[in-house]
Amino acid sequence: DTICCEISAKKNIGIKELLEAIIVVSEMLELKANPDRYAIGTVIEAKLDKGEGPKATLLVQNGSLTTQAYVVVGTAYGKIRRMTNECKKIVKVASPSTPVSVIGLSEVPNAGDHFMAFPTEKQAKEIAFKRQLIKKQEEQNASGGMTLDDLYNRIHEGETQIVNLIVKADTTGSAEAIKSSLVKLCNEQVKLNIIHCTAGAITDSDIMLASASGAIIYGFNVRPSSLISQKAEQQKVEIRLYRIIYDLLNEME
Repeated sequence: DTICCEISAKKNIGIKELLEAIIVVSEMLELKANPDRYAIGTVIEAKLDKGEGPKATLLVQNGSLTTQAYVVVGTAYGKIRRMTNECKKIVKVASPSTPVSVIGLSEVPNAGDHFMAFPTEKQAKEIAFKRQLIKKQEEQNASGGMTLDDLYNRIHEGETQIVNLIVKADTTGSAEAIKSSLVKLCNEQVKLNIIHCTAGAITDSDIMLASASGAIIYGFNVRPSSLISQKAEQQKVEIRLYRIIYDLLNEME
């Protein structure tokens, strides 16, 4: 059922045959898209840009995405202020199968989130707000703040078998890489429970969630503001910052 092609971009082998095979499969499976509808698709990557704010690379899978369109991306929403293609050239319309980088979202979405365009901001905002409520309910647990020293002592005393963590990174790719690496550290005695993992700055809601769930916040290539650091100290929430992923993993191990 699967066509296989020997390829090498380096040696320029089989590229033409691969493209022809993709066309054959798309015709056999009748893979079609309607460019005249509101766009839907998937987030490939996202990050918090210091100059432009939340920035996401979207792959349009159906419909056409236009600048000034209102979109819901996971729990984020917004009006697309600018779209650029893979050559960093500004485009006004992205047709099916086109990847574009967009700015204008309310927050950084997660890689793999689905997006959908809407005719009005009100519709987009309502759907995003409902998704945010559902996400918050799923994340809520009851406990108090905790430091790494407290955690170490409790584990050795046999009190703690589950460790709650919040991971914030500069990009969703980094966040997912850290999450998957931390999960591999779990053993029969201690389980790491990552209750929140996303790209973006450490926020007030992260401190509240950490305080409520007894979690430690791990920041990778991000730094909290002085106000956030002060609030974390008041809530007795520990924030640990790293620029090298191996240092983070070694400490947790």
